Amino acid sequence: DILRFVEDLALPVLDAFIFLHKTGIIHGDIKPENIGLQGRQSKVMDFGLATTLAEGGTHGGTPGYLPPETFFGGSLSGSQQDIFSLAMTFYVMLVGHHPFQDIPEALHGKPTGEWLSLVKPPSKLRAELGEDFDLVIMNGLALRPEDRFQTMAEFEGTFRKAFKLWETKPF
Repeated sequence: DILRFVEDLALPVLDAFIFLHKTGIIHGDIKPENIGLQGRQSKVMDFGLATTLAEGGTHGGTPGYLPPETFFGGSLSGSQQDIFSLAMTFYVMLVGHHPFQDIPEALHGKPTGEWLSLVKPPSKLRAELGEDFDLVIMNGLALRPEDRFQTMAEFEGTFRKAFKLWETKPF
């Protein structure tokens, strides 16, 4: 359920990434398979592609979770890579499938930016999420890095506000 997802997984994972980024570590391969839940404790796993903020982002990772700038030669910021990948991971965990799953075959092989324009906000697929979560997830998935959250702390703060608003709404 959404409450358990937020309390047991999303907020602790965001806190873990705030800590990693403050210490200069970029994960580089965030995806659902690299976030585990053991009982009520979440764990970030698989640091095989981790780099430091000084090195910038990794040039590896899992297609479908990498930001668009990875594919068309834009400036690669490690923190932006992790923010995009975590937003995509949360999308998959909240909705139950990857947003690119429903992309028309005509777009296969096209730049990720064209795909992102077709991503439906999570509440369009799960009405009980409400639009508050949409704002958070879609900001993290913004095509241009400068349009995304600039830090994990900003991501976490906005996510926490969205959750508080969500808790007050009757569904």
